[in-house]
Amino acid sequence: AAAAAVMCDGGSGYNHHHYSRHATATAARGTGTVMIKKPVKVLGAMDVNTLSATFFNASGSVSVQGSVTSGSLQANTISANVVQTTLITSPTGKITIDADVTMVQTAPAASSFLEQSSRVVLPDVWRLVSHESFDEGGEAQPHWNHRKLSNCGAKDGSDPSAPPDWFLGGHCNIATGELSRLVDSSSLPAHKYVRVTAKLHQIDQWDGQTMYAKVDDRIVWTHVGLSSPDLGIDVCGGSHPESRVGISMDVSVAHSSGSPVKISFGSTGSENDDPCKRSFGVDDVLIYVK
Repeated sequence: AAAAAVMCDGGSGYNHHHYSRHATATAARGTGTVMIKKPVKVLGAMDVNTLSATFFNASGSVSVQGSVTSGSLQANTISANVVQTTLITSPTGKITIDADVTMVQTAPAASSFLEQSSRVVLPDVWRLVSHESFDEGGEAQPHWNHRKLSNCGAKDGSDPSAPPDWFLGGHCNIATGELSRLVDSSSLPAHKYVRVTAKLHQIDQWDGQTMYAKVDDRIVWTHVGLSSPDLGIDVCGGSHPESRVGISMDVSVAHSSGSPVKISFGSTGSENDDPCKRSFGVDDVLIYVK
């Protein structure tokens, strides 16, 4: 619908039998208002100023410059200044919102999840502020105190012709000490909590040393490494089988707005430990706030 305004109510302009369940279109693009009083399904993308519908289903994306009002709204991607709907769900069980979210109860009677207050700011929506995969290779960004990267090559069974999976630290780069960075307060939206997730690798011979993570110099995660030449699989570094690779870390801590946050990953051990015999690496570092 490319017109400035489209209004449909299922009246004489429609074959009532065919549209009794939904109206279907391959795409709808315009600059005005779309108001549909019958259920509608869009197979492509929709781009309008304002959208109002009792039921809306788009297989592609929905971009609305103004507001969206719908009893049911389904789309792969929704972009709007205001979204009004009675229920938000996801077929994958996961909803990602890259913005501050405020839920406002307009009715005087409390609903099941808004009964404590007429204005509720969702507490469980994390906002991603940084994601470093190190896949560019070369060196890490200057905000890291140690910038050397490494990869496991084809030892992990990956296609030798494919681009390698780079990560910070690793074989012959670091055995003992810390990999750290400081996130400036100007890069952090207003928040009360910080969350850090990452994948960690314990490479080659670990004899009880502990790998750890810190937030603002406080240890928030640990993992002891134990390996044996007769157990495990050699997937990275030297010839010794790995203790663990791809260890998932997910921690959250209270943090004050207006302050920088320091993220560190390290390992215990001797300063004389050879990083070509034992090392650790860090990959896919994500930092969230809420």
